[in-house]
Amino acid sequence: MTEPVGGPPQPDYFNAAATGETLLPPAELLALMVSLEIAAGRVPGPRDGPRPLDLDLLLYGDLVVSDPGLTLPHPRLASRRFVLAPLCELVPARHVPGTGRTIEELLAVAPPGRVRAQGRVAGF
Repeated sequence: MTEPVGGPPQPDYFNAAATGETLLPPAELLALMVSLEIAAGRVPGPRDGPRPLDLDLLLYGDLVVSDPGLTLPHPRLASRRFVLAPLCELVPARHVPGTGRTIEELLAVAPPGRVRAQGRVAGF
């Protein structure tokens, strides 16, 4: 379980990470992820507000993108312990483009935050 970061008061929530392969380009993958959020009941609301599902595209190979609708790696990846912890279970030695560090190294210096392990996460 993870305590929320930013936004209005809300309960703790689960975080997970997944790795995989796709033929979709990053923008199309992100659009698919947004459609899954909407299908799960996400509606427009305050930034970082409660939602039934929140999917983030964190990395896409070694690609670095800085577009209005997509930034890769995710712009807040290195500062979010609740994202780094489950990602580290999958790919601790994965280098994050633009940081010169691995996921494990970023987690070691990430700002404090309460993250309780919920079990293993697997790639697909």
